[in-house]
Amino acid sequence: MEAVGICKRFGSVRALEGFSLSVAAGEVHGLLGANGAGKSTLIGILSGAIKPDRGTLWVANKEVTPGSLSAARAIGLAVVHQELMLFPDRTVEENVFASILPSGAFRWISGGSRRDRVEATMGRLGAVIDLQARVGELPLAHRQLVEISRALCSGGRVLVLDEPTSALSKPEARGLFDAICAIAAQDAAVIFVSHRLDEVFEITDALTVLRDGRVVGNWRTAAADIATITRAMVGQLADERPRSGAAEGQRAVAIRLKSSAPGMPELDLSLHAGEVVGLAGLEGSGVSTVLEMLGGVIAVSGLIEIGARPVTFRHPSEAIREGVVYMPPDRKKGGLWLEQDASFNIGSALVARLPPAWLRKERSTAWPWSAWLRSPYEPTRCTRQLDGSPAVTSSAYCSAARSRRGHACCSSMISLAEST
Repeated sequence: MEAVGICKRFGSVRALEGFSLSVAAGEVHGLLGANGAGKSTLIGILSGAIKPDRGTLWVANKEVTPGSLSAARAIGLAVVHQELMLFPDRTVEENVFASILPSGAFRWISGGSRRDRVEATMGRLGAVIDLQARVGELPLAHRQLVEISRALCSGGRVLVLDEPTSALSKPEARGLFDAICAIAAQDAAVIFVSHRLDEVFEITDALTVLRDGRVVGNWRTAAADIATITRAMVGQLADERPRSGAAEGQRAVAIRLKSSAPGMPELDLSLHAGEVVGLAGLEGSGVSTVLEMLGGVIAVSGLIEIGARPVTFRHPSEAIREGVVYMPPDRKKGGLWLEQDASFNIGSALVARLPPAWLRKERSTAWPWSAWLRSPYEPTRCTRQLDGSPAVTSSAYCSAARSRRGHACCSSMISLAEST
């Protein structure tokens, strides 16, 4: 695959400028960039969902019609999005074959032929999954493989994987890497988009870094290192920035949680002003429970203090009033109204505190949320159209909480890992 001079603007916002990329057959190519670098826009262009303003795209020496989902699919460009697009109530076999259902009148395919083709596709990945199992009952790692199998079944020879390991454990990610290597060994090209640099260096052959819509560098993976790539992504490493002069012992305690829960040891957690605290643990270790207790989602058997003042959270709204905000791990199911714009979603956390006159004004002029978020997106764009990165939603909720007190922000383990 080769992309040459791809440019795309949304109004006054430059999403991509002169983007060029070449991926050889049999190569796993890592695509990296900080949030807002232009990765999501590029993925949309590759899939045919977004039409570029300028530039050309070639697959196997054939030019792809820009802005056409069917043209991209027909030529072999397949995208596996971070949020899987499967039919949870249908079987594995039905989901995989959904990409090549016969069209037109009086066109049939036998169940045996369908099963043989799906089995052959799953075999290419080395995946052992019951074809008659309901997709909604499968673990996430298996659903990921089903999505990839569907892309391959439709004839995909350039596979774009958008954050495929973001919700997978290390063992699950290892199984996915084995499948990616099997695909590349069959002369398919794979574009691997991820924030996890250790995984990128493990699985890829080459790297491209985007920043502010432009390519800032290309490397062979073997010749690069994490420090170089990180500096290319963000411009400055975290440990190179001047640190706050306040010693840890001099910082005030912003929030303290002292509690116990079934299946968890006694917990005493203090967060100081100006700190970023990471909580790590395997699924079921209690990390999610701690975040939900801080955010008022579940009751606390113990004590929560805000600035040495005891508080009780019976509902997330009470936590928000105290400046503590919790973002659920699945932002789109539990954290957003997807059909509303960004202003509506951010303002919903503090609408009770706004003057009535503000509520009667046009949100795009009365609520300058996009400036608070330093976001390139217009505040009136539908939330479903925004970048799928968890950081967008996280920033929105943080700003809403910070607008009053801003003591603490509880995010999911996934978002913390990606931010780190």
